Amino acid sequence: MAPPMATSEQQAIWRAMCALSKAQGSFELRLIGAIVSGTEGARHAVYRYLDFLIRERIIEVVGVRPNAVRSGTYRVINYGEAPPVRNIPIGTVMRQQAVWTALRNLRAASSWEVTCTASTEIMTVSIETAENYLRGLREAGYLHARRPDHFQLLASHNTGPRAPIIHRATRRCFDLNLMRAVNVNRLRVARPS
Repeated sequence: MAPPMATSEQQAIWRAMCALSKAQGSFELRLIGAIVSGTEGARHAVYRYLDFLIRERIIEVVGVRPNAVRSGTYRVINYGEAPPVRNIPIGTVMRQQAVWTALRNLRAASSWEVTCTASTEIMTVSIETAENYLRGLREAGYLHARRPDHFQLLASHNTGPRAPIIHRATRRCFDLNLMRAVNVNRLRVARPS
């Protein structure tokens, strides 16, 4: 089995969130911080991970205490492996999401066609951004290269609306729709029990 993509700190935070959500139906942030570690650095790591998980619609806010920052009640809505935080600017994340959405709509296209479809009046996707993301998806086994610059999304890999996270350093991919890691070198990744 391949090593997890999330850091050990993220894995500890994720395990605590999942355990409390399953046992109690929800969790409070202060309790997660206390379980993981009481240090100031650990609290900030919990905050960063929480923000990422909310933005990716993996957890949701179920209650908020008035006049208190990050003191609400949360619930995990997508269980699976601990998702790794995207270590790229939010603008790049949005552009990758646009490329993924365009590709799902087109099913087969050149990188130029994907770029044109993904770009809007508000956000432009560069050909380099599209090509880099398409290359990562192809290496992860999501795409078939019909010609050197023409890709087809494999029906079995059209997993849902959320763009998979490509992590080039580990040559792996995390599919937010499946909530599991996918090896970019196409080795089978065991599913969590």
